[in-house]
Amino acid sequence: MSKLGEFILRKFSREPDSLDILHPGYEKRHHDLSACMTNLEETFPNFRNTVSGLCVLDVGCAEGLETIAIALLGAKEVCGIDIRIDVNLAKELKAKHAPDKDIKCHVMDACRTSFHDDTFDAVVTLGSFEHFQDPYEVLKEARRITRHGGRIFITSGVWGSPWGAHMNYFAYVPWVQFLFSEDTVLKVRSIYRSDGATKYSEIEGGLNQVGV
Repeated sequence: MSKLGEFILRKFSREPDSLDILHPGYEKRHHDLSACMTNLEETFPNFRNTVSGLCVLDVGCAEGLETIAIALLGAKEVCGIDIRIDVNLAKELKAKHAPDKDIKCHVMDACRTSFHDDTFDAVVTLGSFEHFQDPYEVLKEARRITRHGGRIFITSGVWGSPWGAHMNYFAYVPWVQFLFSEDTVLKVRSIYRSDGATKYSEIEGGLNQVGV
């Protein structure tokens, strides 16, 4: 059955040398600063006014573009953390887009940060929650380091959604995580990614299969 599943899924997948099957607007949100700022404001109503003048933590900041966007939307200080981040690239992006802003980025586990209690006025984690190995611990940690009366902004992909498996860059098949076994999906994925992952939790960024 596994071989048959692989054959079927492969038929619904792009050719290895072709471009990722993703909507251009989705990619733009992650690589274009203006689109990133718009995404924050559309996702969190009144975000600009809420973070204006505040000290903000960006959890799951990737290369730091979202962190810069938060600063440009009015935050006084912004710190970005991620379990994997190119700090040098983050510095280059800051120098290019926001040289006068108070922005820092660090490699850090969101479950166990090095920040003191009540450090930030607000914590933002946009589209990262489904990637945390232990989302409950991340939420507890976010609450610990957020000052009394502060805000925690969270969005998360949902495992049960059509694209919850994050495999639509090679297979435009909704609910692929339910139509095919984990073993089948990861074997076909290995054609497009060489990280050796054999489980959803092992792919770059990880997937915790969290529900609502």
